[in-house]
Amino acid sequence: MKEIKLFKKQIEAYKLLTDNSTNEVLYGGGSRGGKSWLGNLWIMLETFNKPKSSYMIARANFTDLRDTTLATFHKVINHYGVAEHFTFNAQTNYAYNIATGSKIKFREMGWYPSDPEYNRIGSYELTGVFLDEAQEIKKKAVDVLRGRFSELKGDGWESIPKMFYSCNPAKNWIMQDFVKPFDEGRLESDKAFVRSLVTDNPHISEAYIENLRKADKVTRERLLFGNFYYDDDPAKLIEYDKILDLYENTQVPSGSKYITADIATKGSDRFVLCVWDGLRLIKIYSEAKSTGLGIIEKIKEFKNKYGVPNSNICYDADGVGGGLSGFLANTIEFKNGSKAKAGENFNHLKSQCYFKLADYVNEGKIWVVDDTYQDKLNEELEYIKRDNVDKDGKLSILPKDKVKELLGRSPDYSDALMMRMYWEVSGKIQTFNPRFF
Repeated sequence: MKEIKLFKKQIEAYKLLTDNSTNEVLYGGGSRGGKSWLGNLWIMLETFNKPKSSYMIARANFTDLRDTTLATFHKVINHYGVAEHFTFNAQTNYAYNIATGSKIKFREMGWYPSDPEYNRIGSYELTGVFLDEAQEIKKKAVDVLRGRFSELKGDGWESIPKMFYSCNPAKNWIMQDFVKPFDEGRLESDKAFVRSLVTDNPHISEAYIENLRKADKVTRERLLFGNFYYDDDPAKLIEYDKILDLYENTQVPSGSKYITADIATKGSDRFVLCVWDGLRLIKIYSEAKSTGLGIIEKIKEFKNKYGVPNSNICYDADGVGGGLSGFLANTIEFKNGSKAKAGENFNHLKSQCYFKLADYVNEGKIWVVDDTYQDKLNEELEYIKRDNVDKDGKLSILPKDKVKELLGRSPDYSDALMMRMYWEVSGKIQTFNPRFF
């Protein structure tokens, strides 16, 4: 095998990938930082060092996997003179190291409405995983893969679970789980982040770097400087750091109890119920769908458990929710398209409440105590955007059908949060909790 030469940042990451304490390594942050080459090299070497081991190399979609990541793998094994040791099965997308009996599965990790839980990857038994451009992959897929490690011992070798993520800057789980904790000095001991930029790679020409310097500001911040925090979307209403702060805002006082509910009885939407203590979100209940009677019973269950008066219950009355009014007396039917309160300059009530929610999140006025659905909620809050930002007229948010297209699902969790703002915009806030006998 040809001598292996890595630059400083690659060496730092490779040491973490081969130690006995680090389970997950995030590597990257900018363009051309040697990410894909290192990931493929690590997996290739592992197949030699650990006979009969099992690996996965993945990207969000198969076209990118085939045209970039897999192409890089072929470059790696040819560069180091070991191509003759590998055979490929085009039908199963497996590569086999015929010298050691180790295997590598190449596959896509896209999210599909028909498989939201990633059941299709539930049967793999793995020694290591390389997720190329991991910022494009949903955290749910990562969580499923974390549970697929079982091939951790063989003839003359023993391992711990190892996952390697290459990335460019993105405000999603990679920032939440790795970058922000790393920058704040609180990254978990079994995780590591190695920031590698184009300027760390001695093999990149100065001309390429100069072109990045001349690029637009967004490109410079992301791909030249590896700035995970930079955001140049004028339509966004909530700062990402403030979304992360939602789970740490212990300064938010308690208050009257409320229930808000986004209703779903069929299709891909979810029934989401939120219990509030003032502006503290203390409980989130979620299920795929329910019958109308089931929804009524569930609302009553939480109403009685937490002592919530009917006048402090608000639910989505559009669509299937409109049939609940006769069963939930004196509750608030939230109609998304109804007129905004107090003559404000919004196209309808839903937009008014979402703008108010954005203000409250940015000002640190909400504490999400129940973080069970943190990943989904964070994703949805990222898509609270002003619609037609360059046009005059009434303020409006991005329509739900556009958000669903971007998210790949309905924003049911953020909709349930948004309805809590009904009392804030209407001025009907209670200052005490009624007693129940």
